[in-house]
Amino acid sequence: MKRFFIVSLIILSVIFGGQLCRAGAIDAEWSPFEFGIFTPVQIFDEESNICFLRLSAFYTKNRAAYGFDFGFINDSTDSAGLQIAVLNLCRDSQMGLGIGLINFSMKSIYGCQIGAFNKSGTGKILDEYDNAGGVQIGWVNLSKSIFSGVQIGIANLSTAKFSGLQLGFVNSDRDHNSFDKVLDYKDKADHTDDVCVQIGLLNFNEDGFLPISPFINF
Repeated sequence: MKRFFIVSLIILSVIFGGQLCRAGAIDAEWSPFEFGIFTPVQIFDEESNICFLRLSAFYTKNRAAYGFDFGFINDSTDSAGLQIAVLNLCRDSQMGLGIGLINFSMKSIYGCQIGAFNKSGTGKILDEYDNAGGVQIGWVNLSKSIFSGVQIGIANLSTAKFSGLQLGFVNSDRDHNSFDKVLDYKDKADHTDDVCVQIGLLNFNEDGFLPISPFINF
């Protein structure tokens, strides 16, 4: 009977937790700790800023997560520190180290992404590209921002402007025509000296010494 009561209580908590907590049990601007099961079943609401430790049983969303962020799906607008999850989702800028199967920063990164699929930026937004810098290490690395740094993987792809080193089987730094149409003259001048060095089996670079080159391109 006791076991039946405990199981029933857990089931009811899951079913009605979303209505009881709606957007988190506590409305606070800042907190040093957060724990969530599945948003909105979490201690603090989605607009809270977590500054130290966030733990997620499955999916937890907050406005910001600074410090240590561990879970299955980590979702935040801003992130800084260490993220470890199956999916690290940052809706603005990610700073620090993200380790996961998928690391997705919708605007930019300043740090390192390590995973099977790493992405920075979503391309042109209101005639502007976001800036990013750091290291992407994974099977597939994709940058849709103005990226300065290093990509190491099976496939390294840039669809805006890449400055640095691409090391992989297939490297691509393309779509500069779209990039040039967006930037004004001053912004273009800021990137005239950018160099993308590519080392891999196939290297695609519109500004390279060859548009397509085996082994090395720059």
